Amino acid sequence: MTAPKQADSRRYLIPAGRGEAELEAKGSQFIAWGARVLTLEDVNALVDEAKKRYPDASHHCVAYRLGDDGKDGEWSTDDGEPRGTAGKPMLSALQGAKLGEVAVVVIRYFGGTKLGTGGLVRAYGGATRELLEVLPTCLKVPRKAHLLATPYASYERIKECLLSFEAEIAEEDFGADITFSFTLPLDRYDECAAEITTLSLGQIELLDDE
Repeated sequence: MTAPKQADSRRYLIPAGRGEAELEAKGSQFIAWGARVLTLEDVNALVDEAKKRYPDASHHCVAYRLGDDGKDGEWSTDDGEPRGTAGKPMLSALQGAKLGEVAVVVIRYFGGTKLGTGGLVRAYGGATRELLEVLPTCLKVPRKAHLLATPYASYERIKECLLSFEAEIAEEDFGADITFSFTLPLDRYDECAAEITTLSLGQIELLDDE
């Protein structure tokens, strides 16, 4: 039994918390914030928070990537800086890190000396890379919920099989048979289903838990 291929089955890096870093360039201060975001509303909330925290800053530049490695959308803004000198290098740094579900806001306090196009690119990109050095990350494992019913005689080996494929068992219901409720990584489904079929001689199958 083979599950339909899922477009979002790949494991990918996401922020595991929030991070903050600072960089100084010719008197200008660059403060970078980073956090996990799932929606555009989350991005806007992070930007609003930065503006409330630093209302007198010269610029609040933004870059974000939604979904697996930005597949659900990515975007950046220069917030008044010369075009392509702020958001673009910030986004480039995020792309290089292969991060998904992430937003970065870089807040700039102008120090009185113009940095020029190259200086701005280095400063905004550098502040973002400094942030990425301290931003905690983890591997997101897309999962799906399943059910499986097994005779008591097969309980131990079926449970061992599920755990070997990274199943997270939520419940075991001991009735006429034993029913497992669990989640399984999408990228382990085919292997797990095949092994269950082999162990049970085709008598047990994985069902979707709608």
